[in-house]
Amino acid sequence: MPNAILRAGPYASSRNRLRLLQFFSKETGIEQGKNSVNASNTNWSNADWRAFFYASYGNQVNNERTEVNSGYVGLNGASGSKESLPTVFTVEWPSVGGGADPLLGGGFFYQATESFKLKLKYKFWNGYSLIQIRIVGEQIENNHQFLAHTIAPAGGGGSFPGPNIDDEYEIELPASVLGKISINMDGEGLDAIAGTNWTLELTTA
Repeated sequence: MPNAILRAGPYASSRNRLRLLQFFSKETGIEQGKNSVNASNTNWSNADWRAFFYASYGNQVNNERTEVNSGYVGLNGASGSKESLPTVFTVEWPSVGGGADPLLGGGFFYQATESFKLKLKYKFWNGYSLIQIRIVGEQIENNHQFLAHTIAPAGGGGSFPGPNIDDEYEIELPASVLGKISINMDGEGLDAIAGTNWTLELTTA
């Protein structure tokens, strides 16, 4: 079996710039900041593959952030779904006076004895070519960064609220005892995207 390796998890959390890890048993539950340690691109025998995403915006007055949406999504194409997780994460941005700096972020941990590929599919309204998606991949066990890519699609065109961007990016993940993919999407003011949706989906390649 390509994924017959010792599981580190089933949940893990990386903290601060030193990438310190804190591990949690399944009994602790699913909370923000704790990501599933996935078996390559397949489901485990007792739980679905999952990534955690969240979306929030800031306040121009007090710098506090307000959460718009958060939750786990599964991998579209992974076999043997047991939990019926959604496979698409969608954020509908509100119109809020004084709101600023909208951010969609998230990611997942994984283990794999051989390299594999995933696709990140994304849809959103990009009116002024300011919205970017940053993907960073790290092998935690040896402090090695294997991917750092920014997707910066051209904006304009189409009818508001869109989407006018509908594309995908293929991610190759190396074998790793504990690897991590982080995804961040930002770059536009809240007033410019109010009423639009940002959508992310991870699929097998």
